[in-house]
Amino acid sequence: RQRLVEMEQQADPQERLVGSMSCEGLSQDLCAFLRATTKLQSVYRGHKSRLWYDESRTIKHRHATRLQAAFRGYMGRSQTKQLQTRHMSVLRVQAAFRGHRTRERVRERVMTRLEEMRGARPRRRTHVS
Repeated sequence: RQRLVEMEQQADPQERLVGSMSCEGLSQDLCAFLRATTKLQSVYRGHKSRLWYDESRTIKHRHATRLQAAFRGYMGRSQTKQLQTRHMSVLRVQAAFRGHRTRERVRERVMTRLEEMRGARPRRRTHVS
């Protein structure tokens, strides 16, 4: 009796269920067939569960990759916009300086010509960079 209890405790839960519910009063061949069928179903269900898990994991990975790509694109566009803004600011400063320098040169030429026309000695030209 004790040996039977130990064997039941070590047995697979589904095998215990089949053994206790279905095999009573059945031939050994039919009982073995039922156990094999139960085992086959168990293996198939485990296989199906692993496939489902792998597929869901792949889908999650694909979604995570897409999310990362979208974020990287957003950050890239944001950084590009900042760089363009800085570049435009630099261009504005450069244009303002060039305009100032050109106006100074024109003013210097006009003053020199006016002095020449008045007969005065021309002013010494200062270097404007």
